[in-house]
Amino acid sequence: MQVIPDTEQGQIQFCQSHVQTWMAAASEIGVSNAQVAELGALTQDAAEAHATALRARAAARAATLLFKSKTNRMRGAAAMLVRVIKTHAEMSANPSDVYGAAAISQPAAPSALPAPGTPHSVTSELNPSGSITLRWQARNGAPTTGAVFEVMRRITGVNTMYTSIGFGISTGQGRFEFTDHTLPAGCASAGYFVIGKRGTRHGEPSAAITVQFGVGSILSASDSVSRMKMAA
Repeated sequence: MQVIPDTEQGQIQFCQSHVQTWMAAASEIGVSNAQVAELGALTQDAAEAHATALRARAAARAATLLFKSKTNRMRGAAAMLVRVIKTHAEMSANPSDVYGAAAISQPAAPSALPAPGTPHSVTSELNPSGSITLRWQARNGAPTTGAVFEVMRRITGVNTMYTSIGFGISTGQGRFEFTDHTLPAGCASAGYFVIGKRGTRHGEPSAAITVQFGVGSILSASDSVSRMKMAA
């Protein structure tokens, strides 16, 4: 069993509680009064050093809190001035001159987001009403980033080029759909493909699919679509 504690504070308390006992029973326990007296002096020194350390720690914590408080106030004031300088710079004829005079970096022009990803896994569903619902998946196509997916259609025997019939809606987690309610009565089949856009940027179009009416099946999903086939 360990007699002397592991911690410094515990060791001080142990020695403080034993010095008087050992002094009174020195001859009985085989130690000299001088040895116990020396331990008493060392214990007093350790206790005083411990008290000094505690005061220093408290002072350090207080100083650190004061330092952080003053630094936060300083940063807030600096941030306010930077905002004022930026506003003045953007309203001036030569923003770079203002930033140079202020010795701060001029903000870089925001980079344009890339085009949405290529639509893939395009499927079609023939509805009882005769309309067609297309579904697909695509990366980097969140509507909140300005991305849209345009649906192009070519009716067999009617159109020689694909024409735009609308834009898909997001159903979440990179999935989209569009229902074509404008199919003319009596058409035998129609081809579709989807292309993503963001601003003036166009992504790669999906593979084209062909839906045959009366069967509701996809005849081909392997044809790549050239933008040259798109009608204005």
